[in-house]
Amino acid sequence: MRRFVVLILLLPALACAAPDRPGLIHAWEAAMRRDGTLEAQADGDYRYRSESLGYDGRVRLLAAIVRTEAGRRGGDDRVAARGTVDFDLPDLPAAQASPQASAGVAGWKAERQNFVYVDDRQAWLSIAEWAATYYRDDDRTSAEGWSRWGLVLALLAVLVVAVAFVYAVQRRAFRLLRDSAEVNRLGRENIVRAAELRDAQLAATQESLELARRNAATLAAILDELRRRP
Repeated sequence: MRRFVVLILLLPALACAAPDRPGLIHAWEAAMRRDGTLEAQADGDYRYRSESLGYDGRVRLLAAIVRTEAGRRGGDDRVAARGTVDFDLPDLPAAQASPQASAGVAGWKAERQNFVYVDDRQAWLSIAEWAATYYRDDDRTSAEGWSRWGLVLALLAVLVVAVAFVYAVQRRAFRLLRDSAEVNRLGRENIVRAAELRDAQLAATQESLELARRNAATLAAILDELRRRP
């Protein structure tokens, strides 16, 4: 019973495929069948027909190489291994094997030669499949990130404009208050000068009244003296 429980616990780990050569070859066969028919032959070669390539003949599998990515720096964390399948098309027509057409054939073969083993899918993917799946996700994530940053930058711009507006309003208010204080100071000085002028006028008026009173007294004394004379 205990062994049965241990076996059940180990089933998820055993079920996880590892990046090995048989899995790589199986992924290569699937990639070849996407635009053609691939049939295994008794001698270890394959029979391949592809209308896109214009080929109907043998395919000879030369090598399947698996390179693990563990511990490498600067790589994609989702890629556990990389694989290369080298194969030959011995029945390729001479026209397609010419230097002018070799670049196109080389590109066609490259799409079916290079693979990556992705951890989260536990499977080998061709370079085209990997790019279409993960680069699109990365682009979408990047676009979402840029949209979020754009919103943050827009909010920051609005905040900067608001702060600048408040600063301008406060600066104008302070300038008006300063001008008002200056006007009030000048008004107080004018009031003080007016009060001083009024006091001076009152003093001059009092002196004039006192002088007039003295003159009147002098005239009265002169008149009395004149009346007393015979």
